[in-house]
Amino acid sequence: MTLALSVLDIVRFPANWVEFLIPVTIVITALTNLTQKKFTPRSIRINYFLALFFGLIHGMGFANSIREMMASGEGIGWSLLGFNLGLEAGQIVVVMILLLAAHVIVNILRVNRREWVIFLSAAVFALSLQQALERIP
Repeated sequence: MTLALSVLDIVRFPANWVEFLIPVTIVITALTNLTQKKFTPRSIRINYFLALFFGLIHGMGFANSIREMMASGEGIGWSLLGFNLGLEAGQIVVVMILLLAAHVIVNILRVNRREWVIFLSAAVFALSLQQALERIP
């Protein structure tokens, strides 16, 4: 057993709580978007802080996933590298698609940016609330 693997085994979070907290963090973020009257630099900084804090919770979920996917005897370095490269590539594709859709909707179809954010936040709020309620520990 390597030192890295033993650290991974020491730092464990209950999967049922992590799976519950992930959609809860998304619900909270959507609520902050829905309750903002103006998107000011200060409100955007608050979203960055929320993203940083909530990213830790999402990271716990990824840690649980990698732990389950790792083959016994496989080095943690290569497992983490492969997992993270795949994860980041997938996120980049999804973000690019969403940014392209937002560009078309806001700049070409001339939908008000705030209305677009409220629409997306409401949709994400509803989906995430449903997932959180299904995962209450």
